[in-house]
Amino acid sequence: MDQERIDVEKLLQEVRSEIEERYTPEDIKRFELVANDESFIRLSCENSYNDSVCTERIIHCLEGQTVKVEREMKGSFPARFVKKLARKLSRPFIVPIVEDQNSFNSDVTIVLYQLLSRLDEQERVISELRDQVESKG
Repeated sequence: MDQERIDVEKLLQEVRSEIEERYTPEDIKRFELVANDESFIRLSCENSYNDSVCTERIIHCLEGQTVKVEREMKGSFPARFVKKLARKLSRPFIVPIVEDQNSFNSDVTIVLYQLLSRLDEQERVISELRDQVESKG
């Protein structure tokens, strides 16, 4: 059986040159960001502002803002016993992390509300200015 050797470096160079021919450096940079950041993928797909989506997401943030240290234990008695023991042993390490996360979530939610309020204020000002321009025109 005669196997053909594939020159991977040559193949990669061909792909790179084809990408450079088809896309601008800005496109390539955006692609690198998308390829390296999953949250950026969602942001780049939603590039236009939608008030109802924004409000819905802020409400979602509020609902899930507080992280609980403990959750209901399920399972058989031995499983619950092991979980309870693991919780007691890990509690000194987990509680500070959860408190920090809750503090961060609270701060982010406050900033989101402030930004949304600022956006509403700016939209109001733009509307007033537009009305003034139309009334003078």
